Amino acid sequence: MKIKPFYSLLTIGYLCTSLFLTGCIANKEIGHHSRSLFQKYEAKYEWVTLLEDDVIAFGKLSKVLPNEPTDSIVVAGNKYSYLINKGGADFIELISQLNPQYIHINRELDFYSSGLNSNKFSGTFKFSYVPPNGILSPEERLLFKKYGVAPCNCSKAEQQDHLFSLEISGTIYPKIENATDLKPLSHPYKVRIMYYDNQSGYIKMSRREKLSAILLLPLTIAIDIIQLPLKALDITYQP
Repeated sequence: MKIKPFYSLLTIGYLCTSLFLTGCIANKEIGHHSRSLFQKYEAKYEWVTLLEDDVIAFGKLSKVLPNEPTDSIVVAGNKYSYLINKGGADFIELISQLNPQYIHINRELDFYSSGLNSNKFSGTFKFSYVPPNGILSPEERLLFKKYGVAPCNCSKAEQQDHLFSLEISGTIYPKIENATDLKPLSHPYKVRIMYYDNQSGYIKMSRREKLSAILLLPLTIAIDIIQLPLKALDITYQP
């Protein structure tokens, strides 16, 4: 009778040891997603700005470029030229058929890099179109449908009927050669190229350190542009 507690203690100790070891094994198995015994797995995603640029002009190509549509739109910056070869011409045609008084566009143009060390970008033109009565006419709705403009999901529900977005994509080129011949914009515009950085994993070197060393690789073809006033967007040039 006196030795039963001893056996009970052994049994309890065995159970505790088993539970402890089992816990370690289970923890190690999920370490790929959270934490192991000696290191931690972090899942983190972040938008990283690769470059910011000031827009000096909006224009179209003065001469044909290889493998680029002739109706491409160029956003000319102080550092680079951002040639929109998909969606840009549609956007210009669309707004030229709308009432310019009802159009409002953000002066910060955010584009997204398709990959590190890439000269390609994509994004959306987001703009609002608000008639005084708050109702789009049948003709206006047909225009939006024709050019593939969709309601923007980036706003409050009660405003979504008047916020729209148009998908665009393009290629980064060097700064235009005739920049000094162009008149300055009457209002400042900004271009920003961002990259969706997946920071998940066991990281020894800071991602910030890696990304700070990355350079965009624009095509080396030089381009000139003819300025577009785009009064519908309140884009005008100083006299």
